[in-house]
Amino acid sequence: MNDTIDWTDVQDAYGSAEAVPGLLAQAAGLPSDAGVWNDLWSRLCHQGTVYQASFLAIPALGEMARLTPPTPHSQALNLLAAIAGSTDVSGTPDTRERYADALASCLPAAEAYAAAAADDADFCYALSVVAGLRGERIWHQVLTFLADGTVPGGCPECGEDLCVFLDTIPARVCLSWVEPPDGPELVLAKADTIEGYAQGMLVMAGRHSRGTVTHRLLALLGDGQCPACERPLSRGSLFGLGVDDAQEGPSKRR
Repeated sequence: MNDTIDWTDVQDAYGSAEAVPGLLAQAAGLPSDAGVWNDLWSRLCHQGTVYQASFLAIPALGEMARLTPPTPHSQALNLLAAIAGSTDVSGTPDTRERYADALASCLPAAEAYAAAAADDADFCYALSVVAGLRGERIWHQVLTFLADGTVPGGCPECGEDLCVFLDTIPARVCLSWVEPPDGPELVLAKADTIEGYAQGMLVMAGRHSRGTVTHRLLALLGDGQCPACERPLSRGSLFGLGVDDAQEGPSKRR
């Protein structure tokens, strides 16, 4: 940890971040202390919002992520990726670019986390971690919901809030979370048409024999129709993903 930082002048979610270096040291010494991690999450990534202290904590979290053996729901990796993948920065310039090397150095640990995933849900969280570390912030948010098999979205034409059921046969896009879903069908994307960042996730899911996750990704990028205005939906447009996210390459840091 950088001992030259005056943490009393740094802001976290509750004001002065003077408690943060002590909490980071406790987490490094006892990685299984849930109370310490709860405090760090609430201070550094409060309901998805990040702060000046969040960015300054990246080197310490990165060191923990690299040195801690991969376990399901690795706290250091998940918090680090949540900070890197947040789309809500409060009260400070976004300085994450200066930590790009530190974030990239944790990608092998994220891959190991995926290999150690206990189930499909945890594997989805591992994919979300990888996306966050790579600066794929929209993907990071979407993949967190992918773990449940249901993802919130919105029609880019009429603005209606939508919910997508990925695990039903067929997958459906609906106006409510009521089951069974009765909205329009989502036609799965064909794997050989997916390029860019999404293709890498499909390859990763296949490498780890995660058939359910592969199905969810193809449904996520499938073609459907808004149940409110009947506008065509495709390639993840209802999640804020553009064509570039699924076909021509990654679209980063929006």
